[in-house]
Amino acid sequence: MNRTERLYAVTEELRARSPHRLTARQLAERFEVSVRTMERDISALQQAGVPIWAERGRAGGYGIDPTMTLPPTNLSP
Repeated sequence: MNRTERLYAVTEELRARSPHRLTARQLAERFEVSVRTMERDISALQQAGVPIWAERGRAGGYGIDPTMTLPPTNLSP
């Protein structure tokens, strides 16, 4: 999986788990990258305007603001 695919997949993973948070470690394990790479990916997404928020602490992690995203569109043939 290249970086562009991973960034999209991380966004979708956070959207699917919303309102629950995921840690950088959980995301790194899921996408088979280092924690530092995942932190850089999250930072890149935030800089691109993806509404990802972070909460520090023992129960912290990353989440995505569901009110700032569009619902999936289902198209019929």
